[in-house]
Amino acid sequence: MIFIVILDQITKYVAVNQLEHQPRKVYGPLILLYVKNYGGAMGFMRSKPWLIKWFSVLLLMVVSYLYVTSADIMMKFALITVIGGGLGNVLDRFTRGFVVDFFSFKIKKLPYFNMADFFVITGCIMLLIAELNV
Repeated sequence: MIFIVILDQITKYVAVNQLEHQPRKVYGPLILLYVKNYGGAMGFMRSKPWLIKWFSVLLLMVVSYLYVTSADIMMKFALITVIGGGLGNVLDRFTRGFVVDFFSFKIKKLPYFNMADFFVITGCIMLLIAELNV
């Protein structure tokens, strides 16, 4: 979990210092650009960042409770991945007032993401797989 938060914060630091207002096409549809996200996923509720901030904290508490009460190792690994990614974004919300996003796949106007988002999505997919295998 700590590794995820550190990796997320390092990549955001690099994005802020290397990508500000300079989009870079990396490979195929992958684009790198520093973007300030004041809302939730895909900019949802960007006009109410305080609500997103506290809702994120509440979700982290729920997921942490699930981690503590789970006995399944796959479930625990998936939940740690979600918690690590969630902590990375919550840290941004409390220290910056927004989340740093910096990569997107320019396919049908996909939003910008960051490493924390990647880990949250990966953890959710692992949770789904763990539940389907039960």
